[in-house]
Amino acid sequence: MVLLCYILGLVVLHISLRKCEERLRSILMVGYNYLVVVALYFWIRFPFGGEASEILYTFLLCMYQAIMALAFEGNPDLFGSPQYVCIFLIIVVYTIRAVLIVFFKSLLSRTVMKWRLFWAREIYLVRGSRKDALTLIGDIHKHVKRAAVAYMFSDEEEEEGEPVPGALCVDREWIGKMKGDKRYHVILLPDSCHENIRYLQELEALGKQVSKLRVTAFLDNDLIRFEDLVFENLDAYLVSKEQLLVRRLLMERQPVGYLKEQGLGRMERGVFCPDVPFTVCVIGFEDFGKEFLLSTYENTAFETAASDRKGLRALILDENLEKKQAGLFRDAPQLKEETGIVWADAPFESEAFFDTIEGWMGDLHQILIAAGDTAYNVELAMRLLRIFRKRGLGEHIPQIVVALHEEAEGSILLLSQEKNVFFQKVGQEPFTYEELVLRRTDEEAEALHRRYQGTNFHVGNWNTLGTFTQNSNRAVVWDIPNKLALAGDISGLSDEEREAVLWQLARYEHRRWNVFHYSRGWTRLPVEALSEEEREKCATKHKQEKRHTCLVEWEELDDLPQSEPGILKRYDYENVAQLF
Repeated sequence: MVLLCYILGLVVLHISLRKCEERLRSILMVGYNYLVVVALYFWIRFPFGGEASEILYTFLLCMYQAIMALAFEGNPDLFGSPQYVCIFLIIVVYTIRAVLIVFFKSLLSRTVMKWRLFWAREIYLVRGSRKDALTLIGDIHKHVKRAAVAYMFSDEEEEEGEPVPGALCVDREWIGKMKGDKRYHVILLPDSCHENIRYLQELEALGKQVSKLRVTAFLDNDLIRFEDLVFENLDAYLVSKEQLLVRRLLMERQPVGYLKEQGLGRMERGVFCPDVPFTVCVIGFEDFGKEFLLSTYENTAFETAASDRKGLRALILDENLEKKQAGLFRDAPQLKEETGIVWADAPFESEAFFDTIEGWMGDLHQILIAAGDTAYNVELAMRLLRIFRKRGLGEHIPQIVVALHEEAEGSILLLSQEKNVFFQKVGQEPFTYEELVLRRTDEEAEALHRRYQGTNFHVGNWNTLGTFTQNSNRAVVWDIPNKLALAGDISGLSDEEREAVLWQLARYEHRRWNVFHYSRGWTRLPVEALSEEEREKCATKHKQEKRHTCLVEWEELDDLPQSEPGILKRYDYENVAQLF
């Protein structure tokens, strides 16, 4: 009976402490076992009929002897019963385990990880700040049993400090020791000094000897968007923090999906046509707000019933906006020509600031608040909600996305009853195995390129494409939810109706392709600017100048030089048809 009660207590304690850190859990288990030994000794030695002083002396003696027992110097013969001996043996095992964990855990962990890295055929190398790396390494271990993980500290950290659970801490020289017969997944997490470019160059040189080298690297957002980087010897996926966060946001709150849910459109020739453009307000035009605008611009290339047929209207509000605009217009000059994007330079909390927002309130579908720190963003969200209600628009409050730079449970709780308020954590990125290691979208984009490569022998392999063309393929994959939302279920259509829908979507695909190029700095290349030789070869672009002849309306494509009539439109059609 005593043995059964002891084991039951052990199980209950295990369950209660399962979320605790292992070192703390081991110490508490030793404490429980110590109390059990004290109780057993006291039960055996209890002086029945003795005085209080004798009982106290016995209890103190039992406490001392229990410590001796846990140190393997006790006398198990005192227990006399087999069940007491079993309890004592279990306690000894737990004590040995606790000592190893508390005093030798780092050494054991390091030894285990060294062996894993030596024997494993697949190795994960994570570089970045400790905070970011802990999240990703933990997620790797959730998906891969006994994963072999190495962790390289970022250059901003002066010393290693505490070991990182689940990984062997290595220095920069470890990269040069990579072996050609192993498969490596290298994840270069965000850094503030552009050091990842240097590491990419080192890995590019190493890629000539190590063929199975996959690299996911975080770089500056403008570098990803406006430069064309090539790493021919790497299976590289280059991404920015802002791109990752905004993509998640747009997948969760899809513009065309929102318009459909609100009943703001109708089916036109088998494809959804919104009555009005998707209308957003971006408050704060730093890196996150800029990427949000550009990505939303790319995700709203659908045609609407508006007079200009455009799918986006946007109000951009910030202080000193003219200065922030200047660089963007140099990088992406087409945005300066977009009449649907209105730029308002107004100090936050000023009359002009609130008057501008109130002038748009009846039309807004989404507001992004990324104007300052977390406290200010939350305060501004609450003020805007009050303004909406005072104006009698309580039933038409748009989606309000509030940027959080740190943990803000109180703020989230404060606005938790507001069904149209959402939070975007921009300071605590949940780096995941799915996005950074598996890279499902990347695999689909590469498969898309291989299909295109099969029909065009002049197109290079995936690694030789450069980040611009790779991102162009990724954008096709990311846009699949939009096309499916626009077309709905076409399985029941006749062949003629199906063809009509596909050609409508091809028209949309061309608009999307145009916007993708505009948001990366490309402009139209007039046919007159082509040389006679280029026209004969049906050339379409001047890559260095970022100019392309096909950046025209759908109806104008047939007037461009092309190898066969209609082939330019056929490219868009094929991109769409394969989805269905």
